[in-house]
Order: sequence, then C-alpha cells, then structure tokens
Amino acid sequence: MYQNSKNLRLIIKIIIILTFVGIYCFFWYQKISVTTLTYVFDENFRNQFVYGPYPKTRAILYNQQLNIISEPIYFDVYSPKKFSAMEISLACSLDKDSKLHIGIRESKELWQYKMLPLNCLDGQQIVKFDLQNIALKNNKYQLIFSEPALTIANSKPIIQSMKIILN
Repeated sequence: MYQNSKNLRLIIKIIIILTFVGIYCFFWYQKISVTTLTYVFDENFRNQFVYGPYPKTRAILYNQQLNIISEPIYFDVYSPKKFSAMEISLACSLDKDSKLHIGIRESKELWQYKMLPLNCLDGQQIVKFDLQNIALKNNKYQLIFSEPALTIANSKPIIQSMKIILN
C-alpha cells in the first residue's frame, strides 16, 4: 500500500512538471514565431495594443478623425519582441504649408527621435522606420507627431486612419 502511494505521487509530480514544461515551450514558441504584427485603429481611433494619443488635450476625435490641435502627441506601440522594421500607413489631411513630422524614439534614456516629414498631399502616405537601432522600452516603441509651426490661426492636421505594421 505504501509503495503504491509513492508511485502515485511520483507519477503526479512527473505529470505536473511535464505540463509546466509544455506550457513554457508553448509560450516560447509563440514569442519566436511572430514574424509580423499589424495594428489597425477602429472608428474611435483606438487599438488595444497601442496607447495614445497622449496627452489627451492635444488631439480631439471628431467625425472619426483625429484632429491634432497642439503638439507634440505621442503613441506607444506594444511589441512582444524586437522587430526589424515598422511601416505606418496614414490617411491624412494637411494644409499645403504643413510641416507635420512623425518620429520614433531612438533611445530609452534620451528624448531623441528619428523624424520623417509627412506631406499627405494626396491623402495617403506610408512611412517606414528601420528598427535595428531603435529602443524598445517596456516592450513599447514610442511614436511622436510634431508640427512646430502649429498655431491657432492655421488649419489643423487631421489623421483619418492609421495602420502600423511591425516586421
């Protein structure tokens, strides 16, 4: 009787250990097998894996469009691992004199951004960032939209839609 209970305990321990090893392997495989992530914003300009825009007082959602009323505004893009490239597809409306830029934070410690100009004159623009030397802080990439010439008098940049692809 005593021998049977020892064997039963040993079998239960082995099953528990194999279960945890299996769960660990499953999560490890999921982390390395993700090759591309796509984040699309809904009609309220939200996505559960992208935080922003913030600060909230600098952008207004109106008619399912994001109106930038002050600058800069930020987005944090969640990433389960380090990717090599980010592609951002925008549908936007800008004044022809607009100097709107989009950037990605390069360093965890410094507020230094790699900035690219947006023109969106035809309503669409695709921006690509090489992520090889870009900081991934707390599993997030930080984006910035900035237009230093933004004033109350000039027209405000409007972003109708945004899609982010990590690969």
